[in-house]
Amino acid sequence: MKIKTQKGKTYAVSSMNGCTVTVGNGMVLCSVSSAGQAYFVAPGHEVEVSDAEAQVTPCEDFNGAPAAAQGGGESITVDATYSATSLNAQSGVAVQEAIAPLQERVKYVSINWQYGQTVLGHSARAEGSYATCVGAKSYGKNYSVALGYSAQSITHASVVLGAYANSKDVGVCVVASHSTADPTSDENLQTNLYLIGAGSPLATTYEGGEACLGYVVKDKKGNIAACGTRKLSELLTNNTAFAPSMLDLDSPAAPTPFLPTGIMVPMEEAMEEEVMPS
Repeated sequence: MKIKTQKGKTYAVSSMNGCTVTVGNGMVLCSVSSAGQAYFVAPGHEVEVSDAEAQVTPCEDFNGAPAAAQGGGESITVDATYSATSLNAQSGVAVQEAIAPLQERVKYVSINWQYGQTVLGHSARAEGSYATCVGAKSYGKNYSVALGYSAQSITHASVVLGAYANSKDVGVCVVASHSTADPTSDENLQTNLYLIGAGSPLATTYEGGEACLGYVVKDKKGNIAACGTRKLSELLTNNTAFAPSMLDLDSPAAPTPFLPTGIMVPMEEAMEEEVMPS
């Protein structure tokens, strides 16, 4: 017998004699065993049921369909505990437990598009604009970079690299190294190498404003073991642009000024600023 159906709707077919439900092209939608019931989703507006005494009833709620053993679909196994190798579905609780550690890690990563801050590390933080801080407890101010555990760029436009590296001076790059594997050891000595920019406050104080190097060796308590500075012009004497007045700059013996590629490009944005998400 032919039954009118609504396309996409689920129907239950009940038969005491057993039957099949097909469509015009011969495709079997479901089969019912003797004195049984099955379900199908109508692909069109008409189906044919082989048992004239069968009853076809539209389902108001497909969730009420019986289990696969009664012909209502396929059963699935849901893992209550997360497994990265299981092919089964994972329960909501299992998935949440799996991603919780990842959420814990992600909260230590921060990118502030408005102020250009990039922060990565437990308790790391940045204040002001365009600071980059990487490492647990690292900290940086405007235009500064702090890289390493507890690296602290406490002033603007400075760079500190290494565990416990610290700068409170503008225009310097500080690299810290340690004498022991454990920087917190009482026997540890920290050596700090300073690259001091020309015209910066430190350069003005110690080397007449010229670019220079400086170093400080200290113990855990901050006691100074050694320190000193030297002008870069006194250390790097080859290929300088400042030749003695008696030297002919057009001669083959004239120095070749050290000018790395692109060094004379003005300090400005390298490319047009992208529109960052708000």
